[in-house]
Amino acid sequence: MKILKTFLLLPLAAAIIMLSVANRQDVVFSLSPLPYEMEAPQYLLMLGVFAAGLLIGGSAVALSGVKRWRRKRLKSKAAYQAAPESNLLEAVKKQNKFPITLSLKRKQNPTED
Repeated sequence: MKILKTFLLLPLAAAIIMLSVANRQDVVFSLSPLPYEMEAPQYLLMLGVFAAGLLIGGSAVALSGVKRWRRKRLKSKAAYQAAPESNLLEAVKKQNKFPITLSLKRKQNPTED
């Protein structure tokens, strides 16, 4: 896992360094209707936009995962409450793809006679 992490982060770090060296000139950042302006190196603005995209995309993925997780939890909770206790084992077996069945048999001890 550490080797994979190194192979992924090393080219990313090299790309960031090359980007920052190639784009050192200052650019003006302004939001058109507002009177505010800011001068910053171009690579900082590009990295800021990239970081904002990562945060927004990660948040969207996390929120969609929470929605699916909640729906699945409510569905299993409703199935659990709908099944009476006597049929609960059968309901669980129907949900599982590979139901586990146990049969216990008592061994006969040959010395007991």
